[in-house]
Amino acid sequence: RARREAAYYRATHDGLTGVQPIVRIKNDAPYTAAQMQSVYLDPTARARYDASRQTWSFEQYKGPSEAHPAEDTKVAEELLKSTLGPLMMESKGVGCDVQLTVEVNMDDATFVERNFTDQEIEHCRSQPDPRSSFAGRWCAKEAVIKAISNYAPDLPHLWHGGGGSLKQIEVTPSPSRAPRVTP
Repeated sequence: RARREAAYYRATHDGLTGVQPIVRIKNDAPYTAAQMQSVYLDPTARARYDASRQTWSFEQYKGPSEAHPAEDTKVAEELLKSTLGPLMMESKGVGCDVQLTVEVNMDDATFVERNFTDQEIEHCRSQPDPRSSFAGRWCAKEAVIKAISNYAPDLPHLWHGGGGSLKQIEVTPSPSRAPRVTP
């Protein structure tokens, strides 16, 4: 933190005294056109500052991190294409969502409390892999939104945008332990 504060102080001082411009405008993105899709789809991708060239870049970027291997993403994409592709083109009211378990922040109490009912939280935390359980419930809730939105696209927005709570959609285990959406 002290290092960031010192860098901030130096940049502010240099900007106010005219040594450096206060705003530095980039002419190009820090990634190549070939890297763009991989960088956008990898939440762990980070640009690195090259002091010698005084620019940011992804030159050392080698693709998705170990947190979510590329083969996991490929398997999920192929599964969706083979099972739901034709159905999603011909029908209305179909919803599907895939989320990598490492991306579900179950340690964020605000996120959990805003999006899961007490029963869901209790169930997920009692499972051998709580993160997978939270991810599964999150995907089910997102799929419900997509299904309703696809079924009735002319209805006004039923949800409160990207930051809206999903607590009103409850996913509970059925007697067979399969997930079930309850009203």
